[in-house]
Amino acid sequence: MPRAAHCLLLDIGGQSLRAVLVDERGVFVAMERREVGVAHPQPGWVEHDAEALLRALRDAIDVLGHLYGETVAAVQAAGISCQRASIVCWDQASGEALSPVISWQDVRGVALLDAAGLDDAEVARCTGMRPSAFLGASKLAWCAARLPAVQQAQREGRLGWGPLGSFLLFRLLREAPYVCPASLAQRSLLFEPAAHRWSDALCAAFGIDPASLPRPSTDLAGFGTLPVGHLDVPVRLCAGDQNLLPAALSLAPGEAVANLGTGAFLLAGADADEADLQHSVLPGRAAPSAQVLEGTVNGAASALGWWSSQGRRIESPTPPSQADTPHFLDSVGGLGSPLWRSGIAPRFSRPPRSAQEGQAAITDGLVHLLQLNLERMRSAGLASGPIMAGGGLAADDGLVQRLADLAGVELLRPLQTELSLAGAAVLLGCEGPERRRMQRIRPGPGAGLASERWRAWQAWMNEMLDPRAA
Repeated sequence: MPRAAHCLLLDIGGQSLRAVLVDERGVFVAMERREVGVAHPQPGWVEHDAEALLRALRDAIDVLGHLYGETVAAVQAAGISCQRASIVCWDQASGEALSPVISWQDVRGVALLDAAGLDDAEVARCTGMRPSAFLGASKLAWCAARLPAVQQAQREGRLGWGPLGSFLLFRLLREAPYVCPASLAQRSLLFEPAAHRWSDALCAAFGIDPASLPRPSTDLAGFGTLPVGHLDVPVRLCAGDQNLLPAALSLAPGEAVANLGTGAFLLAGADADEADLQHSVLPGRAAPSAQVLEGTVNGAASALGWWSSQGRRIESPTPPSQADTPHFLDSVGGLGSPLWRSGIAPRFSRPPRSAQEGQAAITDGLVHLLQLNLERMRSAGLASGPIMAGGGLAADDGLVQRLADLAGVELLRPLQTELSLAGAAVLLGCEGPERRRMQRIRPGPGAGLASERWRAWQAWMNEMLDPRAA
């Protein structure tokens, strides 16, 4: 029997979901994991079966309740973390999903985004985001234009739609709340964090009635109760996964955290004026919410997946680079901040001579994009100090050593690298990771080579992205 748990966390990612019991010290005392099926019906489409995802999540919850009933009985609160820009449409009368979960990686709505004719600077001022087909607005507009079941529910006043987290709250909680936490609402491209409301102008640009969207909420709130066996557990947190990272580590203004997963995200511990980065909501109880500066690299584990899909073997740790290792343009999923370019195919500066050389080049490409974002943060007076590293790829010693070498600062890697879950636990009253127990990765002998390759990669990228070279 595990020791008493303080909270129950539900985390829904792009490949798997987890139900986790966490004690007051922040230690994971029990976990149930389930795979999340991913479908690619057409190029650029990425989706999950909404009902199958719910069944898997309920099964994980039920198994925890069955195996650890006494432990669950001590739980004080539950929290939900999930992908931020994935959306779902559903019937508010029956609860039935009317669309798949359309993943944040899905770009089927790009034509609708282009047709909206948005002004990048105005959108950034209003939402903190950059216009992108990865965000929810164009996906919602696509559903309204293309799915008859959504259109009928809309005509009859039964339509529920919004971020995945809103759907989960509606279907999992006894009270079936129709709400949208701020960190998820922001990723719709329809939400004004400073005013804590849906934007009339942006909703109109996509043909969406703001009154049809879920009521905006703070991320920490009394959402309702989650049935776990014969118990009802109060749900007090629902937030975007990456937005939880600063809470896990209580970042100081000079520090940053890098979460290295399907995508890679770099967050600094304060907001600042930097036009080419995004400004993300910090989960909390107050409205409007505080924000932090965020750098986004879409191709992290997904870039390695792109290489693996070509029959190439991925090693761990990543093999070292050499001076003549090719460069890689990591546009898997599109170039995120600060470049913001789409429609560019991933490419090497020359064909890799082996799977290992290709993996080394891809890893360098990821680190180079993180360094671009880090330099923008530093120019805004942030992120001059240590970097905390979490996420699945943080276990790759080759990757984190490259990042330390190029960034020129110490990386701190917690023993428990699941920083989104750790942040959720901290917000629900648990202790965070102990810094004195974190592994310290300092710049090493490879720093000189890393700097040389960084300069060469920048020059090559300038050539690749020069419109005259197209």
